[in-house]
Order: sequence, then structure tokens, then C-alpha cells
Amino acid sequence: GELCLATENYLLRKSSMNESNKLITPKYKQFLGTILVLLSALGFGTSGTIQAIAPVGATPYVIVAGRATAGAILLLTWCIVRKRFPKDFFSIPFKNVLIASGFLGANTLSFFLGVSQIGVAAGTIIAVGSVPIWTAVLSFFVYKKRPINAWYFATFLAILGIGFINGWAPLPEGKTPYLILLLFNGFFYSSYITVMPSILKTTNAEFATMIIFCVMAILLSPLFYLYDTQWIFASVQGITVILALGLVTAGLAYTFLNAGLRYTTPVIAATLGLAEPMIAALLGIFFLHEPVTEQTVLGIILIFASLVLLIYANQKHELSK
Repeated sequence: GELCLATENYLLRKSSMNESNKLITPKYKQFLGTILVLLSALGFGTSGTIQAIAPVGATPYVIVAGRATAGAILLLTWCIVRKRFPKDFFSIPFKNVLIASGFLGANTLSFFLGVSQIGVAAGTIIAVGSVPIWTAVLSFFVYKKRPINAWYFATFLAILGIGFINGWAPLPEGKTPYLILLLFNGFFYSSYITVMPSILKTTNAEFATMIIFCVMAILLSPLFYLYDTQWIFASVQGITVILALGLVTAGLAYTFLNAGLRYTTPVIAATLGLAEPMIAALLGIFFLHEPVTEQTVLGIILIFASLVLLIYANQKHELSK
């Protein structure tokens, strides 16, 4: 919340100063969008590390519902304290808010269900790798916009990098329905980031994120009755995990993402978001002491190269306008 707002305001002030020097403002808006989306990827990338310290008995479904609920409460508190509520509630496109919440909830549940059957490595390649492609297709039909030329090669490099990080895990036999589910997982997330710009036209990123997580928490609340929740309150560790996921991977990460979507297109944001597996791999190496392989290093290098290429090409594209 405050970190996101401070980052956005600081970079916008830099943009205004540069504008007075007759430099092109859209360049700095793209830079701001890039920084915010990469910060969101940093937040998302901590998810696996945080979940790794969850106590025995924790289930992914309760973690999903708990994260949404904690994120909603923390964001609601922030919006109340900082007075981030919009003056005109009727200007908010609540239909789009409900649609975005549904897509985000479906994205979260389909991912956990898919990877539980196919495996985290193969599931991540399919789900995360398909997001930029789905987003490009949706953006073309919704906004009539095509990606810049460099996007194609940058996205290819990033998906290749994800494959190397996850070891090109083979797909289990007889799991075709879950393969399709994970492809739709990418579609759900792409739909979310495609719908969000229409919501952000009428309200700030913190309030938009808060409303979406409140709706999503309600939609996911039945999971608390279907699965054991005692592990959350049985120890400080359980509560800490849920609060950390709610704060970092929900409150901060999605607020950064939604703020970034004000200044960059969903297509660019989708490919920048592929930094998440790279960050997750680095956190796993440094904090969880996971083994370092040549494939992992190559994957990290490929994703990093794709980000540098895309950021440079996008900035150049804005300057040429």
C-alpha cells in the first residue's frame, strides 16, 4: 500500500521533472509501469518460499482462501486509514470488479488443482508460460492492439527460461483434462489483467485491489468449511504464513500489478510477469538452499535477457511515437 503509493508518486515526480526538460512523458510512464509490474513479480515470487514454512496439515485450498481473506482485511484497513475510498462509488464498474474477482479466484484454484495432478514443474510451464500468449490474443480482440515486434522473441526467451528452471518435466499419462485446466488457468489470469484497466480508470489501485480481494474472499470462503483450518491457529507459524501471504503476495503484489497496469499494456505486463519464476528460483537457492543446476542458471539468464530486451524495446517504441 504505502510502499506502492510512494514508489508511484516518486517516479511520477521524476516524470514531471523530465517533462520540463522536454523529454517525452510516455517514456517515463512506461518506465513506471515496468518497475511496478516487476515489483509485483517480486512479491509473487515469494509465495513458494513463504508456503515452504507452513506447518504440517496445511492444505493449498485453505492457504488460497486464507491469503485472500488476510489480503482483503489488510487492504481494507489500509484504505480506511489512508482514506483511499473513491468519492463517487457509482463510478466504479462493479460488473467488471465481479468479473475480475471471478477470474482471479478461478486462476488460483485451477492452478493448485492442476499442479496437484500434473506436478509443480510441468504445471508451472503450462500455466505461467501460456499467460502472455492468452493476453496478446485477448488484447487484440478487446483493445485492437498488437504487441510490439520484440515482444514475440522476448516472450519466447522467457517461456524457454521457465522450462529450463522447471527442468522440462514430462507430462504424466492420462492427465489431459488437467493439462487443459492449466491452459485455462493462463486464460483466467490473462482475462484478469485485461479487465483491470477498465476498473483502474475510475479508482486507485489500492481500492481496486481491496474490492477484488473482498469479493474473492467471499467466493472462496466455503473452502474454510470443506478443509481443516486448525493448523492456522494452532501455532504462531500458521498465522504468520497466512498474514505474510496476505500482505506480500496479495496486498502488495496485486496492488503493484494493478498500479503498473495504469502505465503499461496488459501484453507487456504479462511478459514482465514471467520474472516471477526467476525470482522464485533465486529465493529457493538463497533461502531454501535448493540445489543449483546448469539448467536453472540458464533459465534465469534467459528470463533476465528477455526482460532486458522487452524493457529496452518498449522504451524505444514509446520514444518513436
